[in-house]
Amino acid sequence: MPLLVCPGDVPPVASFTNTPVSGLAVSFNATATGANNTYSWNFGDPASGASNTATGANATHTFSAAGTYSVALTVSNDCGSDIETLNVIVTNYTPPVVCSGAQTINNCSGVITDGSSGDYANNKNCTWLIAPTGASSVTLTFTLFNTEADWDFVDVYNGSNASAPLLGSYSGTSLPPTLTATSGQMFVRFTSDVSVVDDGFSANYSCTIPEPTGNKVQAKIYLEGAYNTTTNSMVSDLNTSLPLAQPFNAAPWNYAGTESIAATNNNIIDWVLVELYDGTSSTPIARKAALLYTDGTIHHTDGSLGADFGNNTWSAVRLSIRHRNHLPVMSKNTINVPNLTPYDFTTSVSQADGDAQMREIEGVAMMRAGDFNSDGTLTYIDYNLAISQLLSGSPTNYVTGDANLDRNITNTDFALYLNNLSYMSIPLLRY
Repeated sequence: MPLLVCPGDVPPVASFTNTPVSGLAVSFNATATGANNTYSWNFGDPASGASNTATGANATHTFSAAGTYSVALTVSNDCGSDIETLNVIVTNYTPPVVCSGAQTINNCSGVITDGSSGDYANNKNCTWLIAPTGASSVTLTFTLFNTEADWDFVDVYNGSNASAPLLGSYSGTSLPPTLTATSGQMFVRFTSDVSVVDDGFSANYSCTIPEPTGNKVQAKIYLEGAYNTTTNSMVSDLNTSLPLAQPFNAAPWNYAGTESIAATNNNIIDWVLVELYDGTSSTPIARKAALLYTDGTIHHTDGSLGADFGNNTWSAVRLSIRHRNHLPVMSKNTINVPNLTPYDFTTSVSQADGDAQMREIEGVAMMRAGDFNSDGTLTYIDYNLAISQLLSGSPTNYVTGDANLDRNITNTDFALYLNNLSYMSIPLLRY
């Protein structure tokens, strides 16, 4: 009988480390001793199905939910086997956003850093725009700071770009103070010169999102003209031309509300008019102007989620959304006010009262573009209005003929109009 010889005559000793990757994904790396080892992982996550187990010295597992998991590594060779079991806490992890050109961050908390594992490089020039949806303020707390004094700088601004008020400019080895941008957006810029580098910096950011006040109507809706199929969100090219006061105080809406904002930001797409109907009247029982954000959510002027209807409450009312140049829509189902769960028009055209009210693109429902005169019907009158605005030189960048909200009237706007020509809203919403 042949004699079995163990590699190095040493049985394995199992051990491993784990590192969060992104979201619920965690990387596992075996650090076991022994030779010619085989590795078997059990992540203690049966809800993940077949991916709950893996082989190999290194593995990455995406957990089914946040929580604490008992993760086991079995290491074997010809001398025996050993098991290491650790309790691994899994959170929805946001990796640091490292220096890499111009970046926009919409998360409410996380880390920004120069990204170096040692010294940063020369000639760095990178920016971070921290713009969480609905935030009233953003706070930055430095945990590491070491740059070439008087030559390499971190500049922090209270707003969306370097034209905003400067909160501070920092260089050297002293840890900067905690900074707060009260605009709800913070712009950070890191620059280094052609020589001499150091450890760099790391900073934690967090935001404050106001608690809802009053009774809110929450909804999610997309505008076809502004929708980007790649990002599954809307473009915000219009926000620099956005009026600070609600624009529905003229015909055909004739809404006399006083809603206004102090300043725009990159999250805002445009104003919308939110209306409630009780099923017995041909006119809305209440109306409020609100702000539509890039992710389709509707916000009060203070940045909090939902259109604010004050202290009023209603049961079983229907919700309509109006925009300056998209067909208005009415909800198929009723809501109670306040509604803690947003009414989501984007999941299906059947969320509207009459499938033709909305358009579906790549499985996402959205308001139809091209209702340039805002009467609830797409006809030649809309075309003529856009042509007249174009020929007049578009005296402002905020005109109804701009269907895709890029501050210009072009062939793209007319193409959007032609795609929806002859469509109309339900009679209740037509002017």
